[in-house]
Amino acid sequence: MEFQSLTELVNAIRMRTRDGGDSKWSYLEKIEALREAARAVQGKFAVEDVYTSLTLSTSGYDYAIPAYIDRVIAVERKWTEGVSLTGDSIFAKEWKELPWFEVRPTPQTNFMYVDKLYTAGDVRVWYLRDQPALPPAQMTLQATINPTQGSIPVGIGVSTLHIRDYPDEGYVKLVSASKREVFYYEALTRTSFIGVKRAIWGVASSFDSGVIAEPVFIMDRGGAGYEYLLSETQALLYEWLLSDGSTFDRSAEQFLLRWRDQKTTMLAQILQQHRRPGSIRIGKRGRF
Repeated sequence: MEFQSLTELVNAIRMRTRDGGDSKWSYLEKIEALREAARAVQGKFAVEDVYTSLTLSTSGYDYAIPAYIDRVIAVERKWTEGVSLTGDSIFAKEWKELPWFEVRPTPQTNFMYVDKLYTAGDVRVWYLRDQPALPPAQMTLQATINPTQGSIPVGIGVSTLHIRDYPDEGYVKLVSASKREVFYYEALTRTSFIGVKRAIWGVASSFDSGVIAEPVFIMDRGGAGYEYLLSETQALLYEWLLSDGSTFDRSAEQFLLRWRDQKTTMLAQILQQHRRPGSIRIGKRGRF
């Protein structure tokens, strides 16, 4: 069993495409190709979450919600109306679902419209987001951690990435000088990995603030899944190169022709083996 980091996968792509200097494709383009390839194999799965940091717009009827919220499924307000004989609020701190709302998407921020009656008091939204198959490449430790620490504070190294792009549970690698460690986390907050089990691989160590933390994947180098992921990534990069129109790469064209033939053969074999498909069992994350 091997723990492959995203950086290691990118380096493998660099070697296979003979683009170690990122002259044909940038580092971020290689990351995006890897994520597209993983989606082709694993797809995405919906994750339910709650967002509470709502801000009223100037109209007093619209709440600003982040663009990463894909589908709002419910809106709740904390009711405080109704006073008992003792002077206490009958409904204080009780969340009640609103009967109606409307989401108006915009390029930068989505706005959620609610009736004027519901604009006072605390409001929260329950929403679904699509979890990508591959999380972002880099995060950094926001404080020094010791070998037994069970909560790991992190921050995003690239402004377009977000901790919510990480799986709800998974593995993360820390590397600093001669120290290497992979830890497992069972949940995450907006700023930390929590429920951490240290030293799944390597030795539990102290790491300084600023050390890069990146996701890892349990994928044996040279295995079928590893080879398919890299080949699909390479094919995507070559497709982008040929569709650019400014260059023509004979080796790219030849690779794509071979890869298309291989995929056609693989599909034919799968169809031959499963002429009468039975029931399909979907896991808790929407995977087969």
